[in-house]
Amino acid sequence: MWEEVAVNLCKKVSDTFLREYLHTFCSGSSHPSGSKENNELAGVIETSWRKWGWSIVNRQEFYVTLPLGPPENGPWNEVLLTDESGSHVLHRAQNSVTTPPKCAELNGQLASVNSKNCHLPVYQAYSCSGEAFGHFVFVNYANRNDLLLFDKLQERKKGQPSLLCNKNIIVIARLGKGTRQSKLRNLMKHCDCGHNGDPLPDHHPGGLILYPDPSDFTVNHHVYPDGNGLPGDAPVFGHINMKHGGGEPNCTGFPSLPHIYRTDALVPGQALTQIPVQPIGYNDAKIFLSYLQGPSVPSDWEMSLARNLGPSSNSCLKIIVNNEVSTNPVKLCNVIGIMPGEMTSTSNEADQYVIMGNHHDAWVQGACDPGSGMVILQQIAQILGEAYRDGFRPRRTIILASWDGEEFSLLGSTHFAQSQEYELLSRCVVYINSDCPIKGHKTFSARTDRLLVDSFYKAAKLVQIDPPENIQSLYDEWLNDGSTDRNEPIVSPLGGGSDHIPFAYRLGIPSTYPEFWPDDGLYNASVYHTAYDVVDVVERFTDPASPITGHLPRHRLICRLILTLIIQFACAPRLPLSLLRLSQCLLDNWSQFVELVADQIPNLVEYGVHLDWITEELENFKKSSQDFEEFVNLVEQNHNDFPSYLNRILSGIAKHFVLVTSQRENAPLRNIIQGTTGYNSIYFPYVRSSYEKFRNLYNKCQTEILQSKELNEFKVELSNISNCLQQICNWLRNGLIGLSISSTV
Repeated sequence: MWEEVAVNLCKKVSDTFLREYLHTFCSGSSHPSGSKENNELAGVIETSWRKWGWSIVNRQEFYVTLPLGPPENGPWNEVLLTDESGSHVLHRAQNSVTTPPKCAELNGQLASVNSKNCHLPVYQAYSCSGEAFGHFVFVNYANRNDLLLFDKLQERKKGQPSLLCNKNIIVIARLGKGTRQSKLRNLMKHCDCGHNGDPLPDHHPGGLILYPDPSDFTVNHHVYPDGNGLPGDAPVFGHINMKHGGGEPNCTGFPSLPHIYRTDALVPGQALTQIPVQPIGYNDAKIFLSYLQGPSVPSDWEMSLARNLGPSSNSCLKIIVNNEVSTNPVKLCNVIGIMPGEMTSTSNEADQYVIMGNHHDAWVQGACDPGSGMVILQQIAQILGEAYRDGFRPRRTIILASWDGEEFSLLGSTHFAQSQEYELLSRCVVYINSDCPIKGHKTFSARTDRLLVDSFYKAAKLVQIDPPENIQSLYDEWLNDGSTDRNEPIVSPLGGGSDHIPFAYRLGIPSTYPEFWPDDGLYNASVYHTAYDVVDVVERFTDPASPITGHLPRHRLICRLILTLIIQFACAPRLPLSLLRLSQCLLDNWSQFVELVADQIPNLVEYGVHLDWITEELENFKKSSQDFEEFVNLVEQNHNDFPSYLNRILSGIAKHFVLVTSQRENAPLRNIIQGTTGYNSIYFPYVRSSYEKFRNLYNKCQTEILQSKELNEFKVELSNISNCLQQICNWLRNGLIGLSISSTV
């Protein structure tokens, strides 16, 4: 039984091993994608997997054009506070970080033993180069409501341009409550001065400055080194790729392979931003914001460092961004470990894949991101490799992957998914992600596809919290954490933001991303993507040691959970996929959409649109799922060996929702049932986006609707859903052959 195998393998998880590799990987120089240090790290991973008994380890090298920071020898990027003429500098923002930080040298003795100080320029990847100068304002998180409130408090009159419709205005915004891309898009589209309220060219700010506000990044915590709150001298690194979906922008929809034609997408207005964007720390932000005048910030914004919205009157900001794009292709490297499944007289599923992955590139040292997931991947590689050497053989092939280029918009995982697209569509049954899964140690989150809910619950019931000190199951702790009054724990939607995106949303592969959230309620750890993401923070604050069982208890717990999930999917005779949960989830989300539309366009049927058709198809899908489950249960009662063809039906369900059509063939994300907006999940993404275009036209001019491309696009997307659902119902009946007990012999 797979359960016994999983329990025995979980006993081999070692705090000594995890801690050793955390220090090895995250205590030296920074290792961003494309650097010598990162390529050397890939070599360490490859060598160790071979040593531990993995029979196949592939080094998948590929070449990309990278959006880099400023030249190593300068000039580096600058944000300067000046007088109105720009001739006198009043304050210069910090434009570099040092690794390891001084605090880590004082408190993280082990973390700095093999380290040497290294100065790194501060930049925002995918920001265009250029300069911006002018008076400045504060717009909170720069979400749409923030910008509308800003206009209202500035007493903008109808028919007048917004203060933000001015390239001589510099905007300061807080990080959080949305992606960097969404903040910039909101600013660039805020103008409504054109025909029908459309934005006019050049009616936008001249530059954007992003900073981590202490109210968001030091919540209920002392600042490091006294706690895990973010110090004020820590700009936050990250990317602001303006092209949707991830992967190399110059060949969207294609892998980064030779003989693939590239376009020049790393230019302003495409993958690069239209205006300069630069991050700063909150010490510098506090100084800049103190120069603002104008209206007071509204009460909802008072927790921020700002007291006034601006604009500044006697001072200006100057942004100078010297970011470069690599002139020559840069080598990146994925490491792929393969443990072949075993073909037997009762099983022919060795060609089916169970994949776990995490990235190894980091902005600086990356002890949490990606270090916490890297060491878990290493531990699982060691345990499974040695088990394989000792005779363990999975029913299905296990693949471990260490991705490169995640921080530059999922370059490695997207390249892999696109270069093996048809193989993965036909063979991959699940993808498990482990990107910085330990952001805290109190609140567990199961970011999981609905198809995987039951398998996740089963694994969580098998895994103990921290044996022998705490033998309670993860499931019981999770159920009793106070977040639900239901009889089972809450499973969060999968969301976005990491390497599961090309698997889940391009290929339709059921995916999961278990993690512990930050203890202060943030989405990411306070030190995320900064020079303070160091081993000392992880060991003292994020995952403090147990006095009885040792170091990194939550790392060990997630390691046991993922290992159990891998064994379950690789060894269970029946693939543990939850058809009924998926069908009910889709029906519930569709019902919510129908209610929304009925409220906004009550006469929709007059335009020939029948949303009840999809409701009918979803009801049929639910009924077909019930019938299939009943048949499978009957098969299990009457046969010792579970038929492989039924597993292939199960694994093919989600992939029916991946639409490959002429208009979407090279689209980065093709899942018509599930999508991602920033870090969040959305159901029926293409129907919703086409509906929004249709609704905007409806609100502007109802007389032009019947022959409009917006209405036609909406109907096409509805037809896509209907078509897929009808094909799935046929698939669940085993197509032209049909289901019968005799066919399973």
